[in-house]
Order: sequence, then structure tokens, then C-alpha cells
Amino acid sequence: KQKLAHGWPTSDQEVPVLTGAALLVRKMEFDKIGGFDPRIFLYHEDDDLSLRLRSQCGPLMFIRDVKVIHNPNHLQGNDIALTRHQHWHFGHSFVYASIKHGRFMAFEKALLRATRRTLNLPRIIDHQRRVERFSYLLGVISAYRYCPSPMLRLRNWVNSLAERLW
Repeated sequence: KQKLAHGWPTSDQEVPVLTGAALLVRKMEFDKIGGFDPRIFLYHEDDDLSLRLRSQCGPLMFIRDVKVIHNPNHLQGNDIALTRHQHWHFGHSFVYASIKHGRFMAFEKALLRATRRTLNLPRIIDHQRRVERFSYLLGVISAYRYCPSPMLRLRNWVNSLAERLW
């Protein structure tokens, strides 16, 4: 099995997740996993879908010779309201999907990273970047409601620590 690096694989191979820009799935398998999660809007829906497909239906394959043209800038603009909307959903969906798929301390790690990025001096000075980072931070914070209870989180942390030590 070829190890993945950043960028596209150099040959047909199994991959852990697929990008939603060019994701083909049989309707039967899409229905089997329950389709898209309505709590994930705009970002990370392809990660969630890929992880559920892989766990319930089998390996995901990247086919190198398939060509797809995707214009990610088609709907984007410099509108501040659109920027706020996109970055809020990016943060919110990232944390929700991470918690859903059992990432260790997903909320805490995302909150720390978002706070650090938001307080970065060049990002505070530049208006566009400030809007992006604050919106992302607010999206991350809004996903706190999906965190397990504090006792369950503590138990999961202790179990994870025990697994690492033994």
C-alpha cells in the first residue's frame, strides 16, 4: 500500500477519505449509511460521508485517471457576510464531525488552534482575515453543545491515556 503525502495520489489506491469535489457513490450505499448528516453544512460533509462509507461499506478508492474540473471560486466573493457565513460553518462543521468520529479532545484542540490563529497579530490587523478568524472561532465555540458530558469526556480521556501507557 502506497503511503499518502500531501496532494493527489500518484496511482489508483485506497484512501482514508475522498474529496466531495468529485465523489461518486452508489445510491444504495449512500442510503445505507443514511446520506448526508443534516448537522453538517457546507464543509466537512465529504469527510463525514467518507468515514461512514469506509466503516460500513468498505474501502474508498482514488482513481487517478478520472479527470474532473472543479471551480472552487465559483460562488465566492469579497462580501463580508458571505465570509462570516463560510468561516463560521467551517469551524462548526469541523468540530461537529471531529466529535462525531471520536477524535480525542476535538473541541479543546480546535478551540485552542482557533484562538491562537485569531490572536495572531497580522490576522487581527487585516480586516478580512480578522472576520475570517473570528467567524471560525465562533463556529468552533457553537459546536460545544455536541461535546459529550464532562464525566464521559474525562472517562474517554483516562481510557485514551491508559491505552497509550500500556
